[in-house]
Amino acid sequence: MPQAGGQGPRPGRRAERRGRRMPPDSPWLPALYGASFGALFLVIVLAVPRRRISASARWMVLILVGALLWVGTLLALVTLPVGYTSALLALLPVSIGILAPACMLNVLSTMTRQRRSRPGIERWLTLDPVLVLGLLAIPQTRDLIAGTWSVRAAGVVVWHPGWLTWVHIGYCLVLLIWAGVFEFRAVPGTPRAAQHQVRSDLAGAALPGAGAVISIVLIVIEGGLPLDRPEWMAVAFLGTAAIGIRSFYTERFTSVVPIARGVVLDRLPDAVLIFDLGFRLTDLNPAARDLLAAAHAADLTAEGTQLGTIAAALGPEVRPSSGQYRARVGRVSDIDLRVKRVTEDNRLLGYAVLIRDVSAISDSQRNLALANRQLLDKITTIDALRRDLAEQAERDSMTGLFNRRRLDKELARILDDPRQEVAITLIDVDRFTNVNDTYGRLTGDEVLVGISDRLSSATFDGEMVVRYGGEEFIVLSPIREPAHAHARARRMYEVLTQRPICTGAGPVHITVSAGVAYSPDHGRTGQALLAGAGQALNRAKQRGRNRIDTLPVVGHFPDLPPSQHQPRRSVPPGGGRLP
Repeated sequence: MPQAGGQGPRPGRRAERRGRRMPPDSPWLPALYGASFGALFLVIVLAVPRRRISASARWMVLILVGALLWVGTLLALVTLPVGYTSALLALLPVSIGILAPACMLNVLSTMTRQRRSRPGIERWLTLDPVLVLGLLAIPQTRDLIAGTWSVRAAGVVVWHPGWLTWVHIGYCLVLLIWAGVFEFRAVPGTPRAAQHQVRSDLAGAALPGAGAVISIVLIVIEGGLPLDRPEWMAVAFLGTAAIGIRSFYTERFTSVVPIARGVVLDRLPDAVLIFDLGFRLTDLNPAARDLLAAAHAADLTAEGTQLGTIAAALGPEVRPSSGQYRARVGRVSDIDLRVKRVTEDNRLLGYAVLIRDVSAISDSQRNLALANRQLLDKITTIDALRRDLAEQAERDSMTGLFNRRRLDKELARILDDPRQEVAITLIDVDRFTNVNDTYGRLTGDEVLVGISDRLSSATFDGEMVVRYGGEEFIVLSPIREPAHAHARARRMYEVLTQRPICTGAGPVHITVSAGVAYSPDHGRTGQALLAGAGQALNRAKQRGRNRIDTLPVVGHFPDLPPSQHQPRRSVPPGGGRLP
């Protein structure tokens, strides 16, 4: 007798492929499997083309695919030659690995209470078919999971499950029983519109489940599954297919709409109340009952209650019209009340009132407004600090006067206007090192501060005093003609030298030298004017100090166009010594 796995003599490959699986006088078994296969295939064809299909129906289609694979494999085993037996047996554990997880996932998709745990369970369940395919791919474990076969008298092929096959079958049976018990216990809490689907699931699973138990018992008794006898789970799938066809057509199993109609209102967290044309209450969902109970108005849930009465019970500010109000529902809350017209074929049927607690949104909006105000205050503070920092960056830390950086900006701004004339008076304290040597550096600093104070108090609007460096100061003065430049320099000289500067070490007498340069005669750029004032200051020092000097205007200025080379003689070229 030939057997699988290389045990005993086996016929040649051609003879093996030509061999038949069952006596030719038993054609009823292929017909039975064929009918079951055709019915399952019809259910799948009816379900797949539909566009609107629920998640549960998708898993049901996968269950039918697994059942189709199981029945199709048995049909092939009893019709195809013996040589295909080993390959076909590998499909049996694959079909079981599809059926059991799909049944469990179908239950989880129907039971909305368990959706939180569904992703983790789904990932775990998908490991079953992957593991089965992995074991089939390994030669050492292929027969352990797919089983072996042998040929008995009269050429009857018998399938012998391996020990891994029994482990897999046991696991799948536990999974199926768990799914069935879980779904059966959940029927009372299932929405009314979904209870038909749950009952169809239970009935469709109970028939092949019972057939599987019968087949397992027969396999244990006879030591294998003879392929000339019916496999009862495959036969039971005829009933499953019939239930599936009824579900698809009479209960509209694959449609989302009938389930949604019964579930959405009950599961909505927002309160929904339905009123007739007279604004009398006709229906409400559980969230609306909870809302009225929180407002101590549970007695208003009776039919016929007026919308205005319910609105008044929610709070004195609530009106029976669309808007946002402050309500007293357990605590002071913000609610959004919307009144919608319910129409059908352009005919008004009534009104639907949606009440939503928007306290969290209102709190978020208020917090956002507060955060925006705080942010604006911080931005204002930052802008003020930025301006202060920018101001400090352009001021001398000891005297508080502007520094060289601000001088360069101001000169560039003034000289950008060709109509504007400006004078620079560069002032230097004569022999200031003697002051430091005689009175000390602290007293020298007091003298510099006193000079800056006197210069600042003597300036007009538009003038700017700059500490140029060390004991040098610059007065920047807008002028109309050169004579004004010399007059302003004389005024600064007098302010500094007419009386001594008071310090902690006593009064200190100083003299100063000054150099004056003005545009456009001494240049039309800041660099040229500073250079001219510096040269004039050097001339004043060379001529004995304690005086104001101005460079002579010689009629040639490299930074001016030829049309402006003609000098003006409003100021004596030699400057002057002041008493």
